Amino acid sequence: LTMASGEWEVVGSSKKPKPSKQPAAAADKKNNAKGDKHSEKSVPNVKDATYSLQKFKLKREQKKEEPKDDFQDEAAPIATKTQKTAKKTAPAKPKTLKDAITKLNLSELQTLCKGLRTQFSDSPLIWLKDLASFLNVRISPAIPVDSAYRQEGSPGVPLDYVSKPIKEFLVRMVQNSGPNVLSQFHRHCFASMLQEAMRGLPVHGFAIFIQIVGIVNREACSTFAKDYISFREMYDNHPRPGLTYVWLMAQTITAATCAKHYTSAVNMWIEGLLPLVGSKHYSALSVQCGKEMVSRMEGLYHQSTTNFAATAASENNNNNNNKKGKSHGDNQATSNGTKPAARIPAVVTCDQLERLLDITFAPATQIPRPINKQLSDIFTKLKVVCGASSEGSAVFMRFFPRLLPSCSPAMAKEIGSTCGYCLLGNEAKCWNLWQNSLNAHMAPSAKLLKLLSSDEASAKALETPTAQKAIQTFDQLTEKKLQDNPVAKELHRELQRVKTTVATSLQNKKKSEDRSGSRGGSSSSFLSKLLSFFFWTLVILSTFGYACVLLHNNWNKFETSVLGELTEKAGVTEQVRSTVANIAMFTKTTASTTVSEWQHVLRVVQPYITVLQSRATDAANWISSSYPGAASVV
Repeated sequence: LTMASGEWEVVGSSKKPKPSKQPAAAADKKNNAKGDKHSEKSVPNVKDATYSLQKFKLKREQKKEEPKDDFQDEAAPIATKTQKTAKKTAPAKPKTLKDAITKLNLSELQTLCKGLRTQFSDSPLIWLKDLASFLNVRISPAIPVDSAYRQEGSPGVPLDYVSKPIKEFLVRMVQNSGPNVLSQFHRHCFASMLQEAMRGLPVHGFAIFIQIVGIVNREACSTFAKDYISFREMYDNHPRPGLTYVWLMAQTITAATCAKHYTSAVNMWIEGLLPLVGSKHYSALSVQCGKEMVSRMEGLYHQSTTNFAATAASENNNNNNNKKGKSHGDNQATSNGTKPAARIPAVVTCDQLERLLDITFAPATQIPRPINKQLSDIFTKLKVVCGASSEGSAVFMRFFPRLLPSCSPAMAKEIGSTCGYCLLGNEAKCWNLWQNSLNAHMAPSAKLLKLLSSDEASAKALETPTAQKAIQTFDQLTEKKLQDNPVAKELHRELQRVKTTVATSLQNKKKSEDRSGSRGGSSSSFLSKLLSFFFWTLVILSTFGYACVLLHNNWNKFETSVLGELTEKAGVTEQVRSTVANIAMFTKTTASTTVSEWQHVLRVVQPYITVLQSRATDAANWISSSYPGAASVV
């Protein structure tokens, strides 16, 4: 900056100088502008522009040729070499999940647990959470792992990859905690695993502890079942945490079924996983979990079918004994030892079974046909269990009014079968409810009777005495409403057909029982006749042989007898004599051999007979001394 003629002037800038505030300078500038007739704009200062360009080039050359500091010249190569060395010496990140779990160090885990337990001795839940977080950070493979471990080839992954010493150590750490701590720890691992999956971080450490808690204390897994169900709405729209949620629910349901907490397991599956069967990401896993759940409930299923058979047998025994004039108390004492069947727990509610029915028979546009087929198999097992429980009467009243013309044939058949099991499991209550609602549901009643009679398993519900009485009452009620009521006429025709079918079925069963009895009697009679034939044949042969022996010994007397004279006149005396001699010799040989064999058998058996006699004597003496009242019987 220079000072000239009382004004500031910028040196070395290409910009135009700012106009002066003094009026004289402004007037001179204005006059110069007006005096320029060849250009409307003012001409730039070429000298200033040239100077600015030269200054810019000089600064750029100085920047290129600027000498570096001595410290920077020596430190830069060292830093670069150190970085390369660090890159070479850094441990390689494990690629697969198996490699990451295999590299876990037992001594490191033991040292960490020792410090955590010392620091949080009064709060086992805190150090368990820290241990789970540490393990989750350690297991971080480079290759991404499927959130549901579908590609690992084993349902026990990731716990199956853990070495035996580390697994035993982790199990011991978990076993030292109580049920309340384990239930809270399970919920922490459940929620943390979903949160980490939502953020795209590894979750394998928490997964390992989910599996360990399911082994150590299965009851603790289902304590917060309601919370686990509520998590579904938060993560079902995101595939990665959604698959993690399905895997977690499957592990929890498996632990609940193994602990025989069937009610909690069915509730978690129907409320948590069943709504996901319409999604292509979760449908296969959700249905597979349901199939495994019902397969572990086979014991409950077989108990239900046994109860149905026991109910039918007891009803038939009651009917037969009532015909003979026996009382109910006498029947209980003489019903072939059958006891009343134990009540099946209500593991499935009416609302849950109806929801499963609706989803099972949803349109193909919503759920694929293969999924519908698998859901139908699950429904078949659950309907039997539900029919045998106390929930059967509620299911019956909820299902059979749905047998309307709009109901599909497949759903109608399933509803009829379900109602049949409900009638077998809760017979008296279901028939009473049906009778009270008959006027309001005549069309569904007619269709239900048709379905029951056409199904072999459900037809048993119509053959019991209680059912026959109820059908007779139905017939009487419909006869009063036959006039100008086509629905009542249809129900009446169906009742008549059912009565005829049931009567024919019972008659055929009676004939088959009679035939089986007669076959048994005929077989026993044939055996007795065969034994009788052999016995009398042996007696006749023995008698004949003994007669021949006597005749051979007294042949002289035979010759002087009437028979001897007749044989002599016929000329067959020598022939008769030789025949009698041969038969007598055979008889003597056979008799001597048989007697010797029997004597040998008697010598072998006689010591045992002697021992049995002594034992029997000792037993009689003991009974006489212990129970004096039984002395007369002995």
